[in-house]
Order: sequence, then C-alpha cells, then structure tokens
Amino acid sequence: MLKIVFADPRFEAYWLTDKQVAIGSGDDNQLILNDPSISPRHARILATSDGFVIKDNGSHLGTFVNGDPVSQAKIAAGDQLQLGEIKLTLVDPMASLDGVKSGLRSWSLVACSNFLSGQEFPLPGATDGSTRLTLGRGKDCDLVFPGTHLSRQHLAITLHEDHLELEDLNSANGTFVNETRIHTSKAAPGDKLRLDVYTFKIIGPSPTDAKTQLRAPARRGDLKPTSPGNRIDPTEPSQSRWPLLVSAGFLLMFIALAIYLFL
Repeated sequence: MLKIVFADPRFEAYWLTDKQVAIGSGDDNQLILNDPSISPRHARILATSDGFVIKDNGSHLGTFVNGDPVSQAKIAAGDQLQLGEIKLTLVDPMASLDGVKSGLRSWSLVACSNFLSGQEFPLPGATDGSTRLTLGRGKDCDLVFPGTHLSRQHLAITLHEDHLELEDLNSANGTFVNETRIHTSKAAPGDKLRLDVYTFKIIGPSPTDAKTQLRAPARRGDLKPTSPGNRIDPTEPSQSRWPLLVSAGFLLMFIALAIYLFL
C-alpha cells in the first residue's frame, strides 16, 4: 500500500487504499488540496490490477510525474509527482522496515476481499506485548483505510509471539473474527478478520517468504482414530455377485441343452 507524502507542511500524508482517489480543490474530492494552483477536479489516482495510474482531468496548471507533464501515467513508489505547484512523493512505508528487508517476517494481514485482495499489510513491532497498533480511517492510525465503512479508530492490535490481541474501539460496523463479532479477542495465524467490507487472513511470524500460511490437508494415514461411536470406519467397496451368478446360470443351461440335443 502506497502513501502520498507532501513537501508542503500544510498537507498531511494520505494513504492510497481506495480504488479511486479524486484530487482537487473542490469539496467533493477524497483528497482536498486547498491551493490556488489546484483545479477543482485536478486529477484522479486509480488502483489497477498491476499498480496505480494517475489521470489528469484537464487541470489548468497540469500534472507531472518525475518532471514530465502527463495526461495519464503509471506511478509507483519513489515517483515524484507535482499537481499545479504542489509537490508530493509516493512512498511504500513497509519497504523501510528492517524485518521486511531481511526477509524475517512478523505478523501481517493479507486482504482477501474487494479490490485490496492479495495485498499484504505487515504489522511491524515487537511481539512481546509492548506493540499496540491502531487500524481505522483516521490519519493518525498506524494502518489507514480511508473508506467510510470503517470508524476513525476502529481496531487496536497488540502483538504477541503466538497470537494477536484484538480490541474493537467501539466501531460503528463492528469487528468480526471468524464471523463472530468481538469486543476483545485473541486471534491466531489462519484466522479471518473482517471489518465490514474489508476481510483479511491473519498471517503469523514465519521465516519463510510465503504470502499465506495454510494447513496442509491431513492424509488418511495421518488421521488419529476416534472412539468407535464417533468413527466411521472405511470399508472396501463391495461388488455385487449377481453378474457372476447369472453367467453361471446361463452356462449350466447351455450345457444341459447340449446334452439333451446330442443324447
């Protein structure tokens, strides 16, 4: 997930989590930039299957990517953008984490619904209970999803070595773990976390670089026996004896007919 960082201190950083972000000086934009150089509907940033695209809406002072004027262009982390006279940079906040750089993974959330599906959101911090992260649409949260489905302060997540502590912060639409609404709850790797339209798979610390952690299906030889009352023992498929008996009957009739004709 990318973040817009402005060179102008008047504007706060903005996370790109919506499928489409309208930018301009008008009040009907998601990202409002009150500056004379910004047109009322200056530009749009669109999330696509292979990244982000910025489109200029015919603004009077133009849109620039790395110094070049554009009407439409793909953008990525590290790009320098300019809208009118407002300069901004696209950054990937998670790319600077030491744990991600070294390949040592901590807790993370992998989106499995809506346009975020497949994206991974690391939960950085110590796993000794001292790290508490907040998630919501407010810009002061550690994980920001500005969609209206979330409360400004929706969920608090405390990191532990073998589980997460989740606390719903009196959100309007609730927090669900494996489809059960919770106020406080523990969550383990593989659990499903749902915040209204946002659904995530919880991924635990692992030295591997896998995007998901799935339990391998048990093989028949690995299954432990249960008590006889709860167990259905496998049976060999039974074969009907009727075809054999019918064949034997026809053979006996043929032999009897042959004996009758030749005697």
